[in-house]
Amino acid sequence: MKTFTHVVLPIGIVVVLVGVVAYVTSYTSRPPTTNTTPTDPEGPIVIPVERHIIFDDPLVSDDPKTILVEYKSKNNRKDFWFHNPLAQPVQICVKYKSCTCSELKIGTVGLTDAEWDALLKYPSLTGWCKLAESVTFAPLPDKDNKEKARISVLPAKPYLLRLEWEAKKQPYEVEPDSLRVEVQAEVPNGAINYYERRVSFSVRPVIEFYPLKVDVGDVVADGSRSVEFFVWSETRDQLRIRPRVIARGENSPDEPCGEISVPIEMPPKQLFEILGPWEQAFASLRIKCGYRLTVTVLERRGDKQLEMGPLERMINFAFDTDSGETKIDDVKIPLIGLVKGEVRLLNGDDQDRIKLGAYKYDRGKKTTAILGANDPRVELELEKTTSPKLKARLLDPELIDGRRQWKLEVEMEPNAMLGELGASVIITLRTKGPNPRLLRLPVSGRAER
Repeated sequence: MKTFTHVVLPIGIVVVLVGVVAYVTSYTSRPPTTNTTPTDPEGPIVIPVERHIIFDDPLVSDDPKTILVEYKSKNNRKDFWFHNPLAQPVQICVKYKSCTCSELKIGTVGLTDAEWDALLKYPSLTGWCKLAESVTFAPLPDKDNKEKARISVLPAKPYLLRLEWEAKKQPYEVEPDSLRVEVQAEVPNGAINYYERRVSFSVRPVIEFYPLKVDVGDVVADGSRSVEFFVWSETRDQLRIRPRVIARGENSPDEPCGEISVPIEMPPKQLFEILGPWEQAFASLRIKCGYRLTVTVLERRGDKQLEMGPLERMINFAFDTDSGETKIDDVKIPLIGLVKGEVRLLNGDDQDRIKLGAYKYDRGKKTTAILGANDPRVELELEKTTSPKLKARLLDPELIDGRRQWKLEVEMEPNAMLGELGASVIITLRTKGPNPRLLRLPVSGRAER
């Protein structure tokens, strides 16, 4: 059975051999023949509160280590082994769940008495695997559900209480969250006992990365820039990533002037050593798999060129998953930089933006940007602005020291925008000729009352 071989078998070997072997040999090798619980001949059986069912001591305590689960995942689970120490069946049901996203199930071992006795007498890997494969689960009914009978837990047999839940909260919204459930157990004409179980979990995205925005810096004419960045997962043992650099536009076409390397797998310890000095928060990561990638941006490739000015692209990750494995949605990381081509802004701010500075909102602001090109044959024309309140006028070029220069008159009209001008405030120009090229010039400033 493929599912069992690839999934259940490794888990079964660890859980069954470590937990169940000690458990069943200690608690279920000899079914109790007498009831040692004090009784009243003329009244109901008096059952001590803690003896209706007993959870296996090595596995009973709620895991003090927070479980990391994937955002929107529905197959999260935690198992608790238990048994009935009495000489009669115990009826169990759900008393309380702290979240409707959770479900409780009871796992029953499907071995016959003869198979069970043989396993206890002659333990073997084959026998324990058969035991793990024989476990079947049934939903545990709610105590108020009159249509479904409560589940009967027989004496001297091992059972699993399985808690399953869906991770609905956003990643890091609650750190950590605690899921609490209560099981009700009773015997005919006896006391009703309650047993609580808790699971601490924290929701994580499938993929995490650093930096959050990849900046390649300045890309000069006929040059290129390469930058490393890192990707990891705290919930999966491996990621099969298909990365690419995409441009703006419909259907996210590939960027011809961008390329990205094949992911190189890194041991979590090595990734910790790299990330640790950068941010203290990385010390709490529980990385299962990590990768290093390199993105390269070229100012031109063949007959393709990037537009001049701020570079805004995305790194897109698609993922391959196995059959039956939860699919992973594509993830996009911003890729930014500054492309410096044949036309440059000569009097911009430190980010090559036309600077208006601080000005009164009701007065507006004017300034003059100076553009230059080393090639005196370059011709330039104004194309558009991103706001009707932002006016621009390109004056005729001048030849200064063999260099062509333009004055670009810029005006933000009164009562146009209040506060800091955003990155979307841009003036676009275009070179003339057989291979025209865009020049995007952001405008910085702050309008105050």
